[in-house]
Amino acid sequence: MSPVYVVGHKNPDTDSIGSAIVIAYLWNKWRETGKMSDVMDVSEEAIPARQG
Repeated sequence: MSPVYVVGHKNPDTDSIGSAIVIAYLWNKWRETGKMSDVMDVSEEAIPARQG
């Protein structure tokens, strides 16, 4: 599998940097286990949000 680069925007602030770190962490864990359900239980660890 080819490498995946996770980057923020041109003038990153804290949420951009934090998001890039979290996505990179989850991606690496998913590649190790092969299943997202082994990495994160969405029903317990995520807060659903609606934009707009």
